[in-house]
Amino acid sequence: MAYLGRKLDKLAAVLRGDRFDAVAIDPKTVRFRDPDRERAFAEVHFKQHALPTLFYTFLGLAAYMSFGILDVIYLPDTWEPVLAIRALTCLAMISFITAWFLQGKKLGYHLIPAVAMAVAGIGIIAMVAIMPSPKNETYYAGILLVVTFFCNMPLLRFYHAVAVTSALILGYSLVALVVNPIPTAVFVNNMFFFVSMALWSLWTNYWHQLYARQDFSHTRKLRDEAAKISALLHEAQAANRAKSEFLAIMSHELRTPLNAILGFSDMMRTGIHGSVENNEYQEYLEHIHESGTHLLRLITDILDLSKADAGKLELREGLVDIGATLRASADMLKPLAEKGGIDLKLSVPEITPVLKADERKVRQVLINVISNAVKFTPNKGSVSVEAFAEPGGGFSITVADTGIGIAKDDIPRVLEPFIQVDSALNRRYEGTGLGLPLANKLMEAHEGALVIDSEVGKGTTVRVTFPVGRLDEDGKAPPVAAAG
Repeated sequence: MAYLGRKLDKLAAVLRGDRFDAVAIDPKTVRFRDPDRERAFAEVHFKQHALPTLFYTFLGLAAYMSFGILDVIYLPDTWEPVLAIRALTCLAMISFITAWFLQGKKLGYHLIPAVAMAVAGIGIIAMVAIMPSPKNETYYAGILLVVTFFCNMPLLRFYHAVAVTSALILGYSLVALVVNPIPTAVFVNNMFFFVSMALWSLWTNYWHQLYARQDFSHTRKLRDEAAKISALLHEAQAANRAKSEFLAIMSHELRTPLNAILGFSDMMRTGIHGSVENNEYQEYLEHIHESGTHLLRLITDILDLSKADAGKLELREGLVDIGATLRASADMLKPLAEKGGIDLKLSVPEITPVLKADERKVRQVLINVISNAVKFTPNKGSVSVEAFAEPGGGFSITVADTGIGIAKDDIPRVLEPFIQVDSALNRRYEGTGLGLPLANKLMEAHEGALVIDSEVGKGTTVRVTFPVGRLDEDGKAPPVAAAG
């Protein structure tokens, strides 16, 4: 009883429109409330199921005719009229389908299974009307098969299925009770199975019609949402390209006057045309040159990043002695490490490969990764730089620090430009958040990879890997001895 109660509640929810989009679909008429949407659904539904429906209709007609063999066996003396009814039924259905095609399919595609169901059922009712008793008692099963067969066709609309099924039940009852009566007990038995299967068939047809429209509605929504997402993606890509082009133009325009500032300030602080006597002015010049140099590096980073985003980053490839480049990069950053009380360790194998790469950009990657590790490592911490050959080919460099670390969820964010993860320590040195994103882009340009492994409070390990295709077997650069 509980199971039956749940099913009845489910049916009530369907009829109220709770289980389906009641705004779009009327569960009582099993149609879209919007006529335009119903027409659109009909076109799509027809294209999907027209050929299968025609195929199964002709298959059903063939089965309908094949049962004539049973007529000959079952009615050895009076089979001719019954077989004639079968032939006329099939001929009528074929004529209807032909007329449907000749009329340019204007009669309504959903009428094909409805008319086929009605014609086939009427043919069997006619057989019941003319067959002698007790032969007429068993042919109700034919109507049952017709109803079950056609109600499961996707193109048969629910209200057509209800109308034809009701008409066949009424016609059979009239013939079985009045025209060619059968015993009451047999009639009740036949009607029990007939009505039971009819209700079950209508139930499956009802649910198919509802779910077909619900699926069409959802598919249409998904398609519309996909179109919106695609449009937004194109807009975002266009905005990103515009941003990158703007940064590239501005970076280029800023570098020209900045180079003049650096050149003249360097000439003044080195006294090429005479020394600056005032010590305060000399100090100001040092600050101007140092700030200008920092600004130039920042502008260069922005320019490289904007080119990478726009897919215009060019590599000036040559043979790079990775051992020498790594040691030079580490030496450049030792003063910064010593100033912060950090132990910078370097481990390079005795023989390092020669890479086919852009030496300036490789150096930039190494400096960005190592300086980032130094920046976020507290006093008395350590930064270890290790280089080694990969077992399957390629060459890797790891930079491991004992710094503040990064939460797992924040690792993707630190590879985004101008992003810094909030922390009390990350403001010890000012930064723009370009170091790791730029290093990642430069490694991608070299077909390599930059991978970050980190845990809050336990430090970070950054691993850059050059693929085996970047190793030059014929490189002329000499191997470099290990440096500790």
